[in-house]
Amino acid sequence: MKLSRARVTVLGAGKTGLAVARFFASQGVRVFLSDRSPLSPAGKRELARLGAEYEEGGHSERALAADWIVPSPGIPYDAPVLREARRRGVPVLGEIELAYRLCPSDRIVAVTGTVGKTTTTHLIADLLRAKGHPVVLAGNGGEPFIARLPRIRPETVVVLEVSSYQLEHVEAFRPHVGVFTRFAPHHLERHGSLERYFAIKCRLFQQQCEEDFAVVQREIPLPDLPSRVVAFRAEDLETESFGDSLPPHLREDLAGALAAARVLDPTVVPSEEAVTRALRLPHRLEFVAEVHGIKFYNDSKATSFAASIAAIEAFSCPEHRPLALILGGQDEGLDPEPLMGAVVEHEVDRVYLLGETRERWAEALSRKGYRRFSLLEDLEEALAQVCAGRPRPQTCLFSPGAPSFDRFANYEERGERFRRAVRALAGSRPQRPRRRTPITPRSDQPVVLP
Repeated sequence: MKLSRARVTVLGAGKTGLAVARFFASQGVRVFLSDRSPLSPAGKRELARLGAEYEEGGHSERALAADWIVPSPGIPYDAPVLREARRRGVPVLGEIELAYRLCPSDRIVAVTGTVGKTTTTHLIADLLRAKGHPVVLAGNGGEPFIARLPRIRPETVVVLEVSSYQLEHVEAFRPHVGVFTRFAPHHLERHGSLERYFAIKCRLFQQQCEEDFAVVQREIPLPDLPSRVVAFRAEDLETESFGDSLPPHLREDLAGALAAARVLDPTVVPSEEAVTRALRLPHRLEFVAEVHGIKFYNDSKATSFAASIAAIEAFSCPEHRPLALILGGQDEGLDPEPLMGAVVEHEVDRVYLLGETRERWAEALSRKGYRRFSLLEDLEEALAQVCAGRPRPQTCLFSPGAPSFDRFANYEERGERFRRAVRALAGSRPQRPRRRTPITPRSDQPVVLP
């Protein structure tokens, strides 16, 4: 890529957009950043420091006067500004695509999937590091790929987490090892249909050849691929010395990570140290504190039904009974029956419903004959209700099962709010909260309060 005298438009001033702007500015490229929303004061200061021009509150003609346009992952493929850019022949390169074209290493492992991709990515990185391989970890949910380029050498193993949003904007991207963890309905408000969502996930493999590997969870029905397929499942760990103590979804993540790591180094073995380090991730079944005899766990990263179902299954053992569950977030319009079925099947003692989803999910629980739920306003009120419950639960699990965008910027902000609320309980005395007028679901089913 010839960067000298280039003009580049960056769309979006989030973490990825600013990382792209920093990279291009360091290369002497003229950068123009365009965002539909107002820019933060910190973002404006950063762009001024870089010598980059910008606009906010919409995309003007200036955004299209570029040699390349680099959209942030949150901007859909069919956004009007991108449709117009393609009509005019202006190349559109996603950040993953751009960084791939500039990356000096071809030892790239890329992980996608509806759930399990973050854990699997970290497991692969730690398993390879434990064997002495130089590893750079980047991608969705962490540092952008392009921000890590200065640390990458030809011998470096680059381990990437790649979302469907990022895969919308790839063309030549070709990982040597592509990993597909698990698949379930998600992000359909963006992708339009389950079939399109699956097709976008499969773009991870579209440029691979017979020298490459597709490491795929055994139940995923992939089309014919040009690469070598390695199927995995949790049962693959039966011959390993470690993994029996993990819940089923983490065993499957470990099985996929081992299969991927062994493509690069067949001598990789799972060690308790490497696995424990990789699984100690924030907002993922994270123990926060024990308050008033209740253990509180933060699983804010559970933005899909599949993730919360896996969490419910992991907490179905006797030591977590009775179990209180806090659910809810942005409504993607999906049928909640699978998630509510897990609530009933695993005998969750009480459910506290929040966010845009609360009324529809209350109706779904009522249809199943489950009545031990409450519709509440916020996390603080939910935690007060949990502490006032009779009998008091042994464990409280916050695993929303939905995206955070109804009330929070991202799942990290949502998880941090939960952490703060739990820690605030530590200095309070347990008491029955003031009784409020219940929020009644549309079906007029009664809401049971403590």
